[in-house]
Amino acid sequence: MLNVENRVQTYKKRKRVKGLAVKDCHALFASETLEKMSDKEKKATFADKDVLMIGYAGLAGTVQIAEKKQQELLSRYPLFFIEQAILQKALLQEIPEAATAMMSGECGILKLSEGGVYQGLWYISELTGVGLEIECKKIPIKQETVEICNFFDINPYLLYADKAMLVVADNGYRLVHKLKQMGVDAEIIGVTTKGPDKAVINGEERRFLEKRVFDPLYEII
Repeated sequence: MLNVENRVQTYKKRKRVKGLAVKDCHALFASETLEKMSDKEKKATFADKDVLMIGYAGLAGTVQIAEKKQQELLSRYPLFFIEQAILQKALLQEIPEAATAMMSGECGILKLSEGGVYQGLWYISELTGVGLEIECKKIPIKQETVEICNFFDINPYLLYADKAMLVVADNGYRLVHKLKQMGVDAEIIGVTTKGPDKAVINGEERRFLEKRVFDPLYEII
């Protein structure tokens, strides 16, 4: 498997990339193609696509909190629970090179980081000019993340999410099937739309994404 820097160089050297591609290992899209596209072209390219998530919401932040705030967490949770949260670090791995190569033909790939899933979704919408319809309950999240975020009263979907990714794809179900065959955890969490709204739906509740400039992780550690 290539390391992160080599993988970045591999993407930069690709001669044919449809739409957006990974620019580096942070939460950035390559913007050269977008700068040349009209709003109409962006809508035609990026609207009415599936939005996939690889990995788990806020898991990287969860592990860091569990490692550094054990004493506080022990006031509510048994040591076994905290140890299990720390062991989730095993899931924070770069996906296989074969999977990244397969996804390079999709409309867009975003590696998450500070600000978590919601910041990544907002960023995709702002860059491409499309709207979003995201089902909150479909966003993959570990129970350890839910519990620890409840303890510190923070939103897990805004929490540091290194190693997780968002993918905009023409046929999300087919891509999810192929990724799972490779041992990569992936789920469809919503779609892009032609409208302007960046909506997250949770039952009958409908909220709209806003730009975040501060990750709740830094309020804690």
